[in-house]
Amino acid sequence: MGKVSEFSFERLEVYNKAVQFADSIFDISDGFPAKLQFSLGEQLRRPALFIVNNLAEGSDKRFAKKKNKFYEYALDLARECIVMLTISALRDLMDKTSRRMHCYLQNVAATYLIR
Repeated sequence: MGKVSEFSFERLEVYNKAVQFADSIFDISDGFPAKLQFSLGEQLRRPALFIVNNLAEGSDKRFAKKKNKFYEYALDLARECIVMLTISALRDLMDKTSRRMHCYLQNVAATYLIR
């Protein structure tokens, strides 16, 4: 089977980093206790996925104003993830690798989304 055609957003470095981040968020949140899977786990997974979705959707907009709106949404969602990761760290729900994800997201947000 041949390679599936590539969308332009799949070549964006920020998109690829966001996909890696979202995948890591699933690993982190899957380790949360059952009583926190919905309240904290879902609150962390959803914005991580929506960051990727907004980057993909925004990349195809013709006008910079519309494109930037989706990128602003992605930044807002990154802030949501930072809050959830901070709470997870305070509750000792993450190991050292997971805590590094917090720093990684801050770096990605600062490098690619804040203008």
